[in-house]
Amino acid sequence: MTMINENTINKIVGLNLKSRFFGSPVKDRIESIYSNNPFNVESLVVALIYLERISKNEKIDNTNIIPIIQQCIILANKFIIDYEIVNNDYEEEMKVIDMLNWRLFVNENDYSRMKIKFSNLVPCI
Repeated sequence: MTMINENTINKIVGLNLKSRFFGSPVKDRIESIYSNNPFNVESLVVALIYLERISKNEKIDNTNIIPIIQQCIILANKFIIDYEIVNNDYEEEMKVIDMLNWRLFVNENDYSRMKIKFSNLVPCI
């Protein structure tokens, strides 16, 4: 599906996540979300914009990246394709919405900038 992992998120969003020698919890989580839900490149790009916005005010590291990226993907899917991924953790979703200051709208400039970064680093099927 995608080759998004800790290293690509570091390059795209500007974080400092540590990668593991074997396996990638970020890649595994993203793939598990999309294994039972429609994959949409646009929603993944928007999720990365959300992650970038959050990282400006919140510390994101290996201890909290999984729930944050999961909720960013869920929110982006709701926003972009109006498809709700099954989510049993509404409390975590509300935390991420609050971290975003309820700024779910993505303007064309932000989207284009992130899409270029994404396309240059992540080969998608």
